[in-house]
Amino acid sequence: MTTKLSVTRRHSLAGFPSTTTTLKLKHMHADMHMQKLKELQQRKTITRDYNLVPAFLGKDEKEEVAKHEVTEE
Repeated sequence: MTTKLSVTRRHSLAGFPSTTTTLKLKHMHADMHMQKLKELQQRKTITRDYNLVPAFLGKDEKEEVAKHEVTEE
């Protein structure tokens, strides 16, 4: 027996007929994305607070200042 699919069923996520299921999946996906963004921001903040990038690269703030001083010749 062949039946036509309704518009909502054809366009729903992963073939789920329920729009509530689709909305829940989209909401969960958005929550996971926001959690990843929060974790990334936490890592960036910690990296800046402890100056981990210059320490990893072997640079000090004094060396940075010395490089940028311009002498007149």
